[in-house]
Amino acid sequence: MILGAGLLVACAAGAAVAGPYFPAGIVLAALVIGVARRAERRFPRAQRGESVIRRGLRAGTQLALGAMCAGTAAVYLVPGEKELVAVSLVLVVGIAAVWADVPGALRRPLAAVLALAALAFVGVCFGLTPVEGMSAADRITPAVVGVLLTAVLFAALLDNASARGASLTRLAAGTGLAAAVSLAALYQLGPVRLSLAPTSLRDALAAADATALTTLFNSVVVLATVPALLAVLATARRELAATGPHVLVVAGYALAAVMTLLGPVTALAIASTLAIGDMLTGFFLRNRRCRPRVSSDTVPP
Repeated sequence: MILGAGLLVACAAGAAVAGPYFPAGIVLAALVIGVARRAERRFPRAQRGESVIRRGLRAGTQLALGAMCAGTAAVYLVPGEKELVAVSLVLVVGIAAVWADVPGALRRPLAAVLALAALAFVGVCFGLTPVEGMSAADRITPAVVGVLLTAVLFAALLDNASARGASLTRLAAGTGLAAAVSLAALYQLGPVRLSLAPTSLRDALAAADATALTTLFNSVVVLATVPALLAVLATARRELAATGPHVLVVAGYALAAVMTLLGPVTALAIASTLAIGDMLTGFFLRNRRCRPRVSSDTVPP
């Protein structure tokens, strides 16, 4: 769900920084996260002090993803009042997230529907000849740097795809869908038009003469963003409640509402930065704890 919500704006952001090479950033992010997940399973469990640090980083990641989901829904569905709608979504869904979460029995059907929608989008984009558009423009960001920035941008989305002890197969499937959607959008729009607006995936349908699918596309936007918003806010609530007093939950939701004013792409960048920070913090703390200690009886006289 979270990957589906993030793709709605991350493709345009990736094209803005890496041009036609941004799908390589998606693959790079998946490879790094896959290696990190395999290595993490070999470490012993974190101690209490370490858990507090990492819980805080994970809660921040989820809150920023919530701001991204709310901002994405607003920018696609109500662009004229996107700030007000995004803040309202966080507050309303946040109240529901205090008691509720997306049921596990509903997560897989939602993921399946979104996967089918992604495949349909790919089919429409590749099934029609793209309209002649803008010529490629010179990029300020070098290709290698752009790929690295794209990998950072997609880190939080793909990290969630492999969270909760999920197998690497789910990470691979999510990466494949993300790469397919990005390549289809690039084929239909080109990197310049794709990077012009965060709602460029909908523009790809218009460019493919599929404007009749706009209503269906808006329904997919709702299915991708609202359940994901509830899921990430509920996860943030659990992490914050386990870290300290329950007033932290209220403060966290308020912070997520404020982050929506930064826009969905900036919120996604914040979420990915925190996710990478969580990963690096875990490696540092666990490596320090697992470092072999030299006892006095092993020191040569």
